[in-house]
Amino acid sequence: MAYAKFDDPKISAENAKRKAPQAFYDDTIRRTIQGIVNRVVAGTGGTAGTAGAGVAAGTAATGVYTGNPVLASINGSIYTIVATSNINLGTGAYSGSNIQTGMGSMGTNCCCRFLFYGGTDGTARVCGPGNIVSKNDYATPALAAAECKLPDLPDNCVALASMLLQGPAAAGVNFSVGGAGTMGTCTFTQLVHMPYQEPFVAES
Repeated sequence: MAYAKFDDPKISAENAKRKAPQAFYDDTIRRTIQGIVNRVVAGTGGTAGTAGAGVAAGTAATGVYTGNPVLASINGSIYTIVATSNINLGTGAYSGSNIQTGMGSMGTNCCCRFLFYGGTDGTARVCGPGNIVSKNDYATPALAAAECKLPDLPDNCVALASMLLQGPAAAGVNFSVGGAGTMGTCTFTQLVHMPYQEPFVAES
């Protein structure tokens, strides 16, 4: 008897009528195409390829923020994703659902990634972590970080940025980043669409 893995895509009502392997294949391809096609077009000033066109994500007083509004193409229509001053991960929903709600934490010497995304309502949000990796299992922190996966992009949304959260060896880290909320180190990467496979360059 076959069991679904924890990261298998959800089977839609339409796909549920088909055989399971075909439904899995169709939903995987659909989500991959949607993640690549839905993309940030430019900053709201109409300039693309400049620092001002990016989200410029970072830590806020008690959470994270997206510093710049952007224009995004979602399912063929253009939407404005407004800037946010504070997104509190401490009370938000993780992994794009309301199943796990609350602060959450990870153990010592671990790392994980969160995803910034925007939807047709024009609001920026954060979901994650995709998975939690122990740096003790790898030769360098950079190799451990390369194994940190982004959570799935929710349907009808566009990826804006990612955040790598690294915890120190001496203490665990809670996910309420920003201000004094975490003892970890946050690194932000701008995205214009959901990367199918993130490029990795080992630290020298």
